[in-house]
Amino acid sequence: MKPITILLIEDNQKEATLLKKQLENNNFEIIAIAKTLDQALDYYYTKDFDFVIIDIFLNEEPHGIRFAEVITKNKNSLNPFLFLTSSTSIKVFENAKLTSPSSYLLKPYNELELIFAIQLAFEKFSGATNIFTKQENPSVYFNQRFFIKKNNILYKLLPQDILYVNVEGRYSSIVTKEGSFIVHLSLKEFIKKIDNQHFIRVHRNFIVNLTKIQQVFLQDNLILLENNHRVTISRIHKNKFIKNYDILV
Repeated sequence: MKPITILLIEDNQKEATLLKKQLENNNFEIIAIAKTLDQALDYYYTKDFDFVIIDIFLNEEPHGIRFAEVITKNKNSLNPFLFLTSSTSIKVFENAKLTSPSSYLLKPYNELELIFAIQLAFEKFSGATNIFTKQENPSVYFNQRFFIKKNNILYKLLPQDILYVNVEGRYSSIVTKEGSFIVHLSLKEFIKKIDNQHFIRVHRNFIVNLTKIQQVFLQDNLILLENNHRVTISRIHKNKFIKNYDILV
């Protein structure tokens, strides 16, 4: 599983070090730390990451809000972001709110408050509510990736890493080389979210990633995937599978 990556915008070295340690304790990875507005914008457009944590005041100026104003102009490339500040000014809060942050956290905070704020940010950005707090086997999907909570830790899962999905009612078991993850998604919901041409239904209960297939045994109605995973093809779905997968028959 790939860690959730974070761009951190914080000009205080001591606070940045503490924040980095707290995040790494919870399976997050800091890909860069920006100390100025220009540096933050440079990292935002040149690095790949999942989430942004923004200190509102950089060098005693509200450059964090300015940064948010710039990045929110292009909704198609936007990532969820969270504001951090020690300011209790209503004016600062109102100005920050205009940029529609995914979450807002006051300093000082503890580690648990930080993690909850990030989880809430993922929920809000995906358009979901109470997913990580009330739902069993929770997950959200945006920016072409799953964010799955397992054992109180958030994990990132890219569609291209999925071998197959085993669906049972309202739950789906997503299988990868690293292991499986159960999420609260029906077959219809999974297909709608993933919207990926490499995934095809081969059975009432199975969706496979065509790029992960090693061998196909049509006479035995069997697909062999990477890591020796085996999935059955049903008679109903065999013809559609043959049309979507280039094999000799």
